[in-house]
Amino acid sequence: MSGDANGRNTNSAQRLISLCKEFTESLRAAKEEVEKLSEKAIEAKYEAVPVKTPMVLQALNIRVKSLMQRTLSIQPAINDLARAASQQIEHSDLDFADKFELKLRLAELQSQMNDTQMTITGLASSVR
Repeated sequence: MSGDANGRNTNSAQRLISLCKEFTESLRAAKEEVEKLSEKAIEAKYEAVPVKTPMVLQALNIRVKSLMQRTLSIQPAINDLARAASQQIEHSDLDFADKFELKLRLAELQSQMNDTQMTITGLASSVR
């Protein structure tokens, strides 16, 4: 492969790696917010003022639905990113380090997506 094509592949891989990192961090932040909301839901259920509990749980439910919608809305972009990264890994003449990092970042992104969705789904069922 020519040096110019190899340079384009490396630039493309680095951009994909950067996007994987960006999406992973966005998902991680959403998951952390869900975990904090979960703590608030638990506190609300055991709070001494039972009249306030339904209002708190309703507000938490609204926020959880918003996070769920946000996560679902980026799912197609994550799928496209995963497909592009997989194609780059399989069909491009990347050096070992770029290919290895891209594989790791892609696995991390997919794992974080699954983890975030499970956490949101779990909280959504607990605040109903």
